[in-house]
Amino acid sequence: MNERIPIVLKADGDCAYAEALAAHLKTSLLHTTPDAPVWLSVDAAGLSLTDGDQAMRGDFTKLQKRLQYHNLTHELLVKATKVKGRENLRVIDATAGMGEDSLLLAAAGCEVTLFEQDPVIAALLQDTMRRALEEAALHEIVMRMQLVEGDSIDHLRKLGEAAPGSDAQENDARHACSVLTASAATGNDAATATSDADTALKRPDVIYLDPMFPERQKSGLVKKKFQLIHYLEAPAENEEALMQAAIDARPFKIVVKRPAKGPYLAGLKPSYSLDGKAIRYDCYVFPENV
Repeated sequence: MNERIPIVLKADGDCAYAEALAAHLKTSLLHTTPDAPVWLSVDAAGLSLTDGDQAMRGDFTKLQKRLQYHNLTHELLVKATKVKGRENLRVIDATAGMGEDSLLLAAAGCEVTLFEQDPVIAALLQDTMRRALEEAALHEIVMRMQLVEGDSIDHLRKLGEAAPGSDAQENDARHACSVLTASAATGNDAATATSDADTALKRPDVIYLDPMFPERQKSGLVKKKFQLIHYLEAPAENEEALMQAAIDARPFKIVVKRPAKGPYLAGLKPSYSLDGKAIRYDCYVFPENV
């Protein structure tokens, strides 16, 4: 978990947005390079995380080729998430990260609620979604994505406590972008910029889990963005609690992303798996949860 990661406002950055973000993160807003291992940078292009040598900024436009129908239907994640006889699935992505998997699911027609508990990663994702809304080819897709900053385990447990088939209210769940309302002042679509309203969610059809994999031994294999994210979030240590909370929420299916040769999440054998070269998707089906 990060602590007090400073924000650097560049000369061409949005001052109001930077000030609102600094207030939310309870961190300092600077105008010069800080003496820190990593920091957030606000410039004309938006928000990025950097260590001075490399920078990470989400960009959904780079995924547009994968979003084309003839490519999307071959995505293992899309195949793994399908539920026979059901369309327009409600999906909870309980470990959103930078939101790329959720984008694929939204492109496939799912209504996706993304949970990200790390406020810095949530801010990066919110900014990515904001910029994507400005792209005609992505606007409709991103409108099917709802970002919530908070602990998905708590929310899933509350869903499990609700009566079957009813709506459940998570009083502490908020749109991550709700704390970044200054971004709306730039004239961007406010679909992801709401007030601090509570978020009511229906019980999902599918819960998607992608807990961060342990770091690889060969650092050269780790993508740039994951090198920086590993500074913010350590590999998941609460796998059992996450999996149990997902089960308790009573979805029809749970899909778990794992390394191709990695162990099952929480040691639970799936109903079936879809295998790729580097990763696999373990699928847990609960036909009784109709």
